[in-house]
Amino acid sequence: MPPQIPLWMPVLGSAFAIIVVKQLFGGLGQNFMNPALAGRCFLMISFAAKMTDFSVSDSYRGVLDTVTGATPLAALKKQGFVAASSIPVKDLFIGNIQGTIGETSALAILIGAVILLAFKVIDLKVPLTYIGSFTVFVIFYMLGSGMGFDGNYLLSHLFGGGLMLGAWFMATDYVTTPITPKGQLIYGCCLGILTAIFRLFGGSAEGVSYAIIFCNLLVPIIEKSNQTGCLWKRR
Repeated sequence: MPPQIPLWMPVLGSAFAIIVVKQLFGGLGQNFMNPALAGRCFLMISFAAKMTDFSVSDSYRGVLDTVTGATPLAALKKQGFVAASSIPVKDLFIGNIQGTIGETSALAILIGAVILLAFKVIDLKVPLTYIGSFTVFVIFYMLGSGMGFDGNYLLSHLFGGGLMLGAWFMATDYVTTPITPKGQLIYGCCLGILTAIFRLFGGSAEGVSYAIIFCNLLVPIIEKSNQTGCLWKRR
C-alpha cells in the first residue's frame, strides 16, 4: 500500500478479507477466492485515489525519496511506449524504485520462488503459464500496434507491478487453484491473458489482483470441464 495511507484502511481491508471472504464461507480452506487479494481489491474499488497515491509529504522526502512520484506501470499507462525508454529496468529488477511491497524487487520475489520450488511448496505449471501467456500477449500487442518489439517495454511490464508476486505467491494458493494438471495450465493462461488485457486496455495501470480473483471464480468451471472432458457435456 502507499506510504501515507491511513492506518484504518489496512484494518478495513483485512476485516473484509477475513470476515467476508474467508469466515462467512466456512473458514480456512473454504474461501472461494484469495482473501488477501479480495481485501486489496475492495480497498482499490472503495478508495482508488488513496490506493494509487505514492507521493510523500515534504517532511519525509529526505528519507523516503525513492517512493515519490508515479510508479513505472503508471508511467507506461499514461505515456505508453514513450515511457519505456526512461524506465530503469535494472533498478526495477533489483528494487531500487518506487512502489508497494511486492512490486519493487523482482529479484527478491524470484529468490523466494526458488525456495518454494526447492521445498516443493509450489509447482511450476501455474507461474510459468501465467508469465508465458502474459509475455506472448504483450509481444503481440507491441507488434500489432506498429511499434515493433521493444524489450524495455516488455521487461517493464514483467518486472513492474505485481505480476511476479501474483504469479509465484498468489496464483499458486492451494485453496483457489485447480488441482488437475490440465486445469492448472488453463488457469495460468487465463491469468496471463486477463492481466495483459486489464493492464493494456483497462482504466487501471495494474490488473494482477483483478485477474487472479476473476480466475478464482472460474476454477470450478475449469475443473468441471476437465472431469467431463467437455465443457458442455452432461452426465
